[in-house]
Amino acid sequence: MYLKGHTLWADEYHQLRQMHGSFPDLLKSLPKYEFCAYLSGDFYLTYPFFKMFSFNKWGLAIPHIIVTVIGFYFLYLLCKQYFKTLWGYLITFLIVCFNATMIQHATEIRIYAVLPTLSLMSLYFSLMVTSGDGPKTTKRKVAFACFFIALIWFHVYGIGIFVVSMLFSVFLRSRDK
Repeated sequence: MYLKGHTLWADEYHQLRQMHGSFPDLLKSLPKYEFCAYLSGDFYLTYPFFKMFSFNKWGLAIPHIIVTVIGFYFLYLLCKQYFKTLWGYLITFLIVCFNATMIQHATEIRIYAVLPTLSLMSLYFSLMVTSGDGPKTTKRKVAFACFFIALIWFHVYGIGIFVVSMLFSVFLRSRDK
């Protein structure tokens, strides 16, 4: 249900209402208003856009739209890896075009736009790590480690995303050997 006078849903408005003050005020309020305290990366993602666009829904949706497009790119990389023919491109195109739920979530101020992208990225990077194609240089190792730490810290579901994608990758590679 929309909140009267706003084009935002009540839970979106609740999240944004906490961003009125300064960034340190936001950090202080997270443990009070959020169940997962500092594991609410969507606040960090949305905060600069809230300062620019206030309660304008389309301005606030920009980071989620960008993250969703990045997610479709990682979906393409995964499909290309497993379907090395025209089917990889076709399946990715069809998923992107006809996934109304993901497109709808990309235009909302909720974590649901980010979690699928984080899942796809985690699966892609986990497969790289377990296949031996992972990072070879120290910089890339640090970048991979930073991604996985950011994934876990972004949302409490990030812990499950990391564990499941890594376990899947390990089991997949052990089966191949």
